[in-house]
Amino acid sequence: MTLQCSGASKAKVSYKNENGVDSVFETTNVPITVECEVIPRTGRYIYTVFFTGYFAGSCNAGNGEYGGEFTADSYTTGTDTPFPTYENCPAFKYEFFIDGTKTSQIKVTPDRSISQRNNPNYSEGGKYLTIKNAQGVQIFKKQVKDCNYKISCGDDCPDGQIKCTHNKYPGYCCIPCQSTASKINNLASKTRAK
Repeated sequence: MTLQCSGASKAKVSYKNENGVDSVFETTNVPITVECEVIPRTGRYIYTVFFTGYFAGSCNAGNGEYGGEFTADSYTTGTDTPFPTYENCPAFKYEFFIDGTKTSQIKVTPDRSISQRNNPNYSEGGKYLTIKNAQGVQIFKKQVKDCNYKISCGDDCPDGQIKCTHNKYPGYCCIPCQSTASKINNLASKTRAK
């Protein structure tokens, strides 16, 4: 990560919070690094699958087998093609889903069981803005709507904005150049038309 605002008195990071509201984080602990991390959503449950294997050359149940653990929100079960070594023996499958998207599946014998428990590491996922100081110590982490953010150093405005004096703290404000220019041009064309 690239250090930002080296030699400046402070750094300001503008972003939209998880609700889309314009927000600002300001620090004098400069320089900083800024990154936005997308954390995938995890399943709400952990499903544990057990099934009984077939005896060699027979469709009769054999030894119990552990099928594995699957993290998901839901699952479905249905018939599947037979196991290659037991062509006349039926097979079933479990399909596991997160947010309606299939994430994994397992083929099992008809003698099967599944158990469900809450996932202790469940996460809704999302996008997180993380700011660290020069030593790599995290000084800010916040869930954000998107990974669009702007950094300004010292009393400067971010790129694409202009600084205007203001009677409220900190004594100036930053306004976007492009939209301000569009508004001025729009007003100018209306006054010329009259």
